[in-house]
Amino acid sequence: MLPIFFATLAVLALGTALVALWASFRAAFGASDVADVTNVEAESKRVLEERKKALLSNLHDLEFDHGLGKIADEDFQKLDVKLRTEAKHVLRLLDDDVRPFRARAAAMIAEAIGDLGEASYREPAGEAQAVDEPNRCAACETVNDLDATFCKKCGARMGASDETAEEVDE
Repeated sequence: MLPIFFATLAVLALGTALVALWASFRAAFGASDVADVTNVEAESKRVLEERKKALLSNLHDLEFDHGLGKIADEDFQKLDVKLRTEAKHVLRLLDDDVRPFRARAAAMIAEAIGDLGEASYREPAGEAQAVDEPNRCAACETVNDLDATFCKKCGARMGASDETAEEVDE
């Protein structure tokens, strides 16, 4: 009875080893039976990200070559429309990938803002600017970010009078 037991055990071990070897060869050559959804999604997203980078690079190169006069206007228009259409498609696919997380992010933002209360943020009096109006420094005329407190070039306080700006220059 003992030899039959060991023979059966050896056959099972050999069979298991062969199945594992077969699965590893199939996986190594891209024909895996086990479909790991997360790996497939990650690979798909990686391919889309690479395609997006390539399309944006091609658009940049196309515009550069057109600016140099290497590409005729007619050809530029055709290629530009084709590349932009494909880029929009790729961007939509990438956007669809994050769509499930948007509702959760919006809820987290609403919760954080709700915790602060709506009255916690008040626009400083006299400093409200239109969105289209640039935030120019009175001292050096540099355009700064709309929420800038100080000029990024000369360091003058934004919204300061000309006298204060002159003191910074000295």
